[in-house]
Amino acid sequence: MIQIIHDQFVTISNYAGGIPPDYLKLIFVCLLSYPLAGILKRLPDVNPVAKNLFLIATSLFYLLGVFDLWDGIRTVAISSVGAYLIAALIKGPLMPWIGFVFIMGHMAISHIARQRRGDDSVVDITGMDTIL
Repeated sequence: MIQIIHDQFVTISNYAGGIPPDYLKLIFVCLLSYPLAGILKRLPDVNPVAKNLFLIATSLFYLLGVFDLWDGIRTVAISSVGAYLIAALIKGPLMPWIGFVFIMGHMAISHIARQRRGDDSVVDITGMDTIL
């Protein structure tokens, strides 16, 4: 996490009546995503590597710089690489079902682990995992 960013959210949290800093970070990330989407749209379509690097850099900034979700990198990697390998290596009509079971099983494990921790004021990766 970039400490100066976190400190700003803690200060705002104190002025905002004790709203958890992670909730304020979620609002910030949502608002920041709109202008970043404009930048992404203006990157040339003939250079997909630049677009991919921009998306990866933005994701890493959100996950590590804002939220300090190092475990989130692992979770996203497991879901993404697992889905890619299933789609690439398994041929036939059962491939979508195998992918579905893998992703849903991994997501269920992530959600159960979050519930066992029991801290609802901290943002984790399971919400993003649901969207992925």
